[in-house]
Parts: sequence; structure tokens; C-alpha cells
Amino acid sequence: MQTDFLTLTQDISLKETRANFKDVPVWAKANFWIGWIMLISFVVITILCIVFTRESTLFYLAMVVYIWTGAYLILDAVHQANTTIRLRRFAAKNGFIFEHGQTIASDRPGTIFASGMARLFAALRTPSQYFFEIGNFQYIVNSGGTSNKFVYGFIRIKLPRRLPNLFLLSKRSGMPLPKTLQASQRLSLEGDFNKYFTVYAPSGYEPDALYILTPDIMQLFIEIAKDFTIEMVDDELYLYFKRKFNLTDPVTWHTYNQILQKISTKFNRQIDYYADDHVGDRSANIIAELGRRLRTGWSTCEIVFIGLIVACVMFLLYRASI
Repeated sequence: MQTDFLTLTQDISLKETRANFKDVPVWAKANFWIGWIMLISFVVITILCIVFTRESTLFYLAMVVYIWTGAYLILDAVHQANTTIRLRRFAAKNGFIFEHGQTIASDRPGTIFASGMARLFAALRTPSQYFFEIGNFQYIVNSGGTSNKFVYGFIRIKLPRRLPNLFLLSKRSGMPLPKTLQASQRLSLEGDFNKYFTVYAPSGYEPDALYILTPDIMQLFIEIAKDFTIEMVDDELYLYFKRKFNLTDPVTWHTYNQILQKISTKFNRQIDYYADDHVGDRSANIIAELGRRLRTGWSTCEIVFIGLIVACVMFLLYRASI
């Protein structure tokens, strides 16, 4: 079926924006009202300064920045509402399912979806059995008293067979590992593949990884997905991008739809006869517990933190014994 992209570029009335404002994220609503408060306070402060005082040029420059910030917050909130409207229209016109809000980790087994807090996502997927989904996901991680926001675009492909949890960390994307994976699970593959990806496979599943990642599949990933971190988990394949996708841009859809079609066709053909030897029954289409998830380890920060606590406790015990 031909995809209709017209709904992504059609104008949106102010009435539609107001009607859909309830669907924007909480932070966007907060920014909207903060922006209005800043604009109103700017008008009041400016009038008072003109009437009662003579302020310097620097003061008025600061107020210009103040009003610009307020206007930006308002326009950003309106943009969020209009994006939701366009994606909802696009989904209705093309038979897609549009979902947005807080992610439930169990619904998407990909590693990033269980990370951080204050999670938000927006995605469109096809209703077919072996669906594909394209969307954006963000979360916040609190560390050392500071909050860091991570935003990713992702492509999700439903597979015909369940696979062991393989993680292919792109060396070009600069995407950090959402979790600290045990280094013993790293797998070195032939050719130039190691120049583009760091591969993790569950212990005991190295032969399975080699069966799945054939030279043809590795070459395909290098050619069209080297900027993505790739994960296979359960019966799904994920492509993670370090920046969010512009889902209202038809060019984005054309580009990533081509990547999706090439990968899903060739990859599905490769895994069609895969079965976990640890299970022994191909008809079951399941993965043994050992291969379902990669093992995580301690991060450097966690090791240092625990080391400091142990050192402090030992020092206090030593002082108490003197």
C-alpha cells in the first residue's frame, strides 16, 4: 500500500492545537505556562521601569533575552501539540497505530526501555503480525546530583523466530551502553566488522551469534546500519539512533523505510531456521534462560563508590580499635 505523507505537512488550525494540548508531555505544558508568566511579567516590569526608573542598556538587553526565552517555551509546547496532531492524522490515514506516553518496559524488551526515569516515547507501528515500529524515546538518569537526559530514535522489527540477546554497539554513533555489560561476553568477529561494532553475546551462545551474523548479514549492517546500535532480544530486532527522528518529515520515513525493508527481508531469511540447541525442540521457538538476556556487571563509578565506602568503614573500625 502506498504511504500517504500529505497529513505530515498539512496546516493545523489554532482550534485543533488547543483541543490536543492535553496530549502533550507534562514538561511541555509546564514550559507553556512558564513562558506565558515570563511574557506577562516582562510587560509589567518594562512598564514599571519606564515609568519609575531609568535603566541601563544592559538591563533592556537582559529583558530581550528574557522575553525570547518565554516565547521559545510557548512555541515549543505548541510544536509538541502540533506534532502529536500530525502523527495521529498520519496513523489514521495509513492504518498505523500511534502510541505515546510513558513506556512499559515489558512491552518493549529492548535494553534502553528499562533505563532511567521519567520515560517518554512516541511511536508509529503497523498492525500486522510481523510489524515494524519507528519512534523516539527519552529518559532521565540522575547521577552525582545532576540529571542527564538521553534521547534516542529507534526502529523495532518483529521477527519470526526468537533469538538470544545479542547487542551490537556502534562505534560510530557514540551511543553509551544503557547498562554495563560483562566484558567476558564480548565476541570478536571476522573481517572489518569489529571496526564498526562491539558485539556482545551471552556466554555459551558464541556459535549461535556466528550462525546469525553471517558475512552477508555483517556486510549489510556495515553498509546501511553502521550508525545504529543494534539489539536482538526475544523475537524483536532494534536499531537505536543517538538522536531523535523527525517523524513528521517524509524524507525521514523514506530513508528509514528503505533501511527497514532491506534488513528485515534479508535478516528474516537468515534466521528462519534458527533454533536454540540448548532447548533441543525447534517447534518450541524459545530461548533457554542462559541466552535470554546478557549479563550485566558493575560500572566503574559503582566500583569506585563501593570502594570508598569500604575504605571509610575500615578506617572507622581502625580508629575505634586504637
